[in-house]
Amino acid sequence: MNALRDTADTAAIAATLRAAGSVYAEDEAALLVAEASTRAELERFVEERVAGVPLEHIVGWVEFRGLRVAVEPGVFVPRRRTEFLAELAAADAREGDVVVDLCCGSGAIGAVIAHEVPGADVYASDIDPVAAACARHNLPPERVFEGDLFDALPGHSPERSTCSSRTPPTCRRMLWRSCRAKPGCTSTSSRWTAATTDSTFIGASSKQQRRGWLPAGSC
Repeated sequence: MNALRDTADTAAIAATLRAAGSVYAEDEAALLVAEASTRAELERFVEERVAGVPLEHIVGWVEFRGLRVAVEPGVFVPRRRTEFLAELAAADAREGDVVVDLCCGSGAIGAVIAHEVPGADVYASDIDPVAAACARHNLPPERVFEGDLFDALPGHSPERSTCSSRTPPTCRRMLWRSCRAKPGCTSTSSRWTAATTDSTFIGASSKQQRRGWLPAGSC
């Protein structure tokens, strides 16, 4: 792509993108030029961006907490603000912990935890088959499950499950933390770290949690 990079009129592309409403036209133009393999592909990239297709869906990836996360059309693009949730989850997880990225979308949060916490046992689930397929590009495919919340997950060592990141379809981002369960613990107390909450989602996921995939206790 070097010849194209040398000859492409990046400034003209930036002007086209700016006229279409892009706030970061120069940066976007440079990325499109760098990612295109042919001039025809570059022209298609520009046409799609002018038409309003998200930049990340055009190039097929987004940078998220230092990782290159694959994204696809129909899958929510993880934003910078979501990196805070990933940071909290990674800081809370330990080697040997079972961590679940619920409503995972692209699986970006789970990918960060897997990358930053060596030895963490990371799984993900999403009810949307497109999202689950995308997440399998960012996590080991055998650890991503299609289905509703915890119900999608197999019975992997529930006594070791400690943390789940939950991303409801409303795009509200939440982090649930249950203390490591002790034998015989039946307490339902727990801690939420949340930007916002959705009572219907919390109720459904907590009910599934009590059915046993994650221990619902802190003692």
